[in-house]
Amino acid sequence: MNKNLITRILTGLVAGSVSITALVISPYGVWIFCALISMLGLWEMMKTSGVESSFLKVTAMIMAGIPWVVNVWLLANPNSGSVKMNTYVTIGLLILPVSALVALYLKDIKEPIRQLSVIVLAFVYVYLPFQLFYEISVPESASDFLWQYPLGIMLLIWTLDSMAYFVGRFLGKNLLFPRISPKKTWEGSLGGAAFCLALGYGFTIWMDDVSWNWMIVAGLIAVLGQLGDLVESMFKRSLNLKDSGNILPGHGGILDRFDGFFLVLPFVFLYYFLF
Repeated sequence: MNKNLITRILTGLVAGSVSITALVISPYGVWIFCALISMLGLWEMMKTSGVESSFLKVTAMIMAGIPWVVNVWLLANPNSGSVKMNTYVTIGLLILPVSALVALYLKDIKEPIRQLSVIVLAFVYVYLPFQLFYEISVPESASDFLWQYPLGIMLLIWTLDSMAYFVGRFLGKNLLFPRISPKKTWEGSLGGAAFCLALGYGFTIWMDDVSWNWMIVAGLIAVLGQLGDLVESMFKRSLNLKDSGNILPGHGGILDRFDGFFLVLPFVFLYYFLF
């Protein structure tokens, strides 16, 4: 077992333990987890994708922080009513015009259309999914906290990712998508999907889920989680990056570790709230 694999496993165990504790202990733990990942991921994507202006990055981070302030205020004041989704929509509508106004008064800004486009993409691709993750976990107030949902979704995604990695590492022979990711294999992909579906079946039995929601969610994750990984690889390849950062030893950055979440969470959110 090489040093990088040992580092990857140890980092995964530590980060996984902290994340699981945060997601099950209280809605405030979910708030900390989702706020931290969304804000760090937003900053990381702006930084790696070429948003050079510090003023634009700070503006984006301030706007991104507003919904999280609203969320924690609603947790502490459960009788104040829910304005979460309205806040998300408002920030989403304002992020481009507010950033454009800031850019208008920056004399030395280079390629403003490119930098503004990256900010909007980062909000939609990285930030919004974790607001939706929080919405799944805490639909209205602290009393509606559903720890099984965030924990189950996270375990399914991480099982898919981990088992695809290990199955592909030891059994992989046939490349899955060599144009984008030269190491991913069909064996790893199918192995990861099989373990993900098996865990979804386990959740179905454990939670006595007669509607088989967990199997449907596991199916969505088995497909979309791997596509999310490929999308992130596509972004990194276009930027000539191996990793999006180094905050997680052995895994890279936030975008590297949570790439499966970005495509999965919007679809899981739609499933839960439309069906």
